[in-house]
Amino acid sequence: GNVSGLARCATVYSVRVLDCNGRGPYSVIIDGLNYAAIRIKDSNRPAVIVMSLGGSFSSSLNQVVSNVVNQGIPVVTSAGNNRGNACSRSPASNPGAITVGSTLIGDYINFNTNAGPCVDIFAPGAYVTAASHTCSTCSCTKVVSGTSMAAALVTGAVALLLEKEPLSSPDSIADELKYNCLKNTINLIFLDPSYKSNTNNCFLHIKKCTDVCDITPTSTSIMTRTRPSIYVTTAEHTTFSTAITTIAKSTTLTCATTSTNTVTVTDDATLICNSTSTHHATKIHNSTSTHHITTTYHTTATRYTSSICNTTSTHH
Repeated sequence: GNVSGLARCATVYSVRVLDCNGRGPYSVIIDGLNYAAIRIKDSNRPAVIVMSLGGSFSSSLNQVVSNVVNQGIPVVTSAGNNRGNACSRSPASNPGAITVGSTLIGDYINFNTNAGPCVDIFAPGAYVTAASHTCSTCSCTKVVSGTSMAAALVTGAVALLLEKEPLSSPDSIADELKYNCLKNTINLIFLDPSYKSNTNNCFLHIKKCTDVCDITPTSTSIMTRTRPSIYVTTAEHTTFSTAITTIAKSTTLTCATTSTNTVTVTDDATLICNSTSTHHATKIHNSTSTHHITTTYHTTATRYTSSICNTTSTHH
């Protein structure tokens, strides 16, 4: 959030679909994806879903992703870190999703990123500073690498585009990202030779864009911009810490959890942006300033909420 990010005013929602070890059946991921789509439609606000997860090819999961995209909701997916073909993975193989590979410092392709024709765009995915749940003060960070980082950055870019054009379709957003990306600037030296000819050498680049947070309110200006939502399908700890904190700052964070048969929104996991009233965050009532809390993602599991920090400065 405060350390790094793109769409600082996006409202971020976490939908837990994986366990503490970062694993879960496709049925739960599908439930979480459908839940996020329903929330987005009910909110009547522009939104993007990021899926920094993946597994073997699944026609069922791909179909649900297609259904969501066909409803006008952009879906960003990580290509995966298997040094293989993203087309053999889901949801990365879905043609309607924006699938993201990762690069190293110096614009070299990452050693272990998946590649191939199903990867639409690449973004930085090495040594990214992200929030961490490993300290009691909610102020620690960690450095993380992988396509989850890259997907987070692209999601932030999508959110900025939605701020400017809230009615943009998933196809138009994908087209704009591909049109504006830097072509053939990524050094593919570490890429498996069998993928060099069919991998899109397209590096994330968007035109200078003013975040809605940076607009000075006037009688007309603020009415032309919309704060988008970002829905993250996430694990209890790992995926959220690596995916979300590279995107948003000063955001409202609402954590949700899903099980195989039901979807439950935890009533102690809502943090209100720029507010001293955390009436839904029952476990952090001693925190007088919660407007920058982006690291209490472990509230997606209520059994972890007893140790949330009691602090007057949750600046990250």
